[in-house]
Amino acid sequence: MHSSLFNCFIPVAFLTGSMAIAQSSNYHLEYRPVDEQSTRIVLVNDSSQTIEAFRMVQQCSLIRNSLKQDVLQTPVFSSAIRDAEGGTVQSLGPEHGGTWDITVFQNSEKSQNTGECTPHFDVVLFGDGTYEGDELSAHAMKVQRDGVVAGITEWQEILSEQNADGADVYGLANISSQREDDDRQKVHETFIRASSHHGDESVRLANEFWSGKMIVDSSIAARFHANSNGLISGQSFQRAKDLIEGWKAKVDADTAMKKLNELFPPFLPD
Repeated sequence: MHSSLFNCFIPVAFLTGSMAIAQSSNYHLEYRPVDEQSTRIVLVNDSSQTIEAFRMVQQCSLIRNSLKQDVLQTPVFSSAIRDAEGGTVQSLGPEHGGTWDITVFQNSEKSQNTGECTPHFDVVLFGDGTYEGDELSAHAMKVQRDGVVAGITEWQEILSEQNADGADVYGLANISSQREDDDRQKVHETFIRASSHHGDESVRLANEFWSGKMIVDSSIAARFHANSNGLISGQSFQRAKDLIEGWKAKVDADTAMKKLNELFPPFLPD
């Protein structure tokens, strides 16, 4: 696909209380009423491939908001992803006719989500590894995945040094917290550097890498700290190990990641 995005929006349908906005022939946005007070923004897949990730931007006067979602940001399947009938699915992204719930806004905030504030997509990634959108945004998406993979690999090594019967769950909780803090500091530092060095692609990519690692370290830290009180070490350890092994299996099975590795070789920050 690899097409450039032209940020124009075409209202393509008005359903009963719903509005559809097309940015591409392969996907569109729908505004669906939740109740009398609120509306949900939904990404609808019109392509033959699943949608695995997207980066959405709202440019509104002097305010710019962005949202990025990726099925590899979590080891489990997302309840925000649904089939064409509205049921939750156990798949890597919505298939043809399926949807991805993006956000809900109050109807009193309609002006902040329509008109000039209508969201658009910088990039959308499909299940075969093709994408529509800006190449740098696609590369950034891939580098965040590289950070996720790095975090998974490092935790596999850390956990392999212990076993369930004698695991030091409190020590592992401290390690996970320290790693999360280190990641957060690097995310902050690279964000500041990227803001002051406009056009420096390597700094932006480094920020994405550390963001990906922080996703993994935060997930492990939450798991250990949630389990370290009241549960035996073996249970906490095994749950963390299962989390990482399941996450790795999900990444290994992802065809798009293999294709993206050919387009954008794995990134390591300086």
